[in-house]
Amino acid sequence: MVATISLSLSRAAAAPCDADAAARADAIRAHLDREADRGHLWDLAWGTGFGVAAVAYGTMAATRWEFGLDVDDKVRDGMIIDGSKSAIAALSHLVLSFDVERAPAATGDACADLEAAQRALHATASHETQALVLNIIGDLALNGAGFLILGLHDHAWGEAGLSAGLGIPVGLVHLYTMPRASRRAVADGDFEGPPTTWTLEAVRSPSFTGLAVRATF
Repeated sequence: MVATISLSLSRAAAAPCDADAAARADAIRAHLDREADRGHLWDLAWGTGFGVAAVAYGTMAATRWEFGLDVDDKVRDGMIIDGSKSAIAALSHLVLSFDVERAPAATGDACADLEAAQRALHATASHETQALVLNIIGDLALNGAGFLILGLHDHAWGEAGLSAGLGIPVGLVHLYTMPRASRRAVADGDFEGPPTTWTLEAVRSPSFTGLAVRATF
């Protein structure tokens, strides 16, 4: 007989069936409903704000008016660039609206309902991560392109600096206000199953005799 210690890992069901399964599924559904409302408000507020800014910059550029100040070609070009950036940002909220995966309605099977709700939660967290990455890339691309066009093409480095100096802080606030509760919930383990458990088991079979360390997670 050979005594051996073996490590064995097994994954518990995605939605462990326990007395709290139905309540946890309901909590996830309520969470995703709140996230959908936040996402809609975020898109509406920022899309409207960027749209108003685009119209304002376009009007000032066309009329060469900036609160009574003289507007030369370089300032006008800066307005055109800022208006273009605002229009693209507004359009992004219309075309790429915040995506929340809704959990299916309760079916009466608490375990299946919880598993489906957890899948929706993880999908929403993934959408939030993708939206964050895309918005970071978009902000960098818009501000970088505007800076280079004004600086290299129009030789208006002062206007380029002002445009980037305004666009970068707005972009940071835009990112900060983006809904991210689902990512935090997944990262913190909220709405998830029980923590990892370790057990030591004696195993005896025709091919193996020894102790097995099993982790369920």
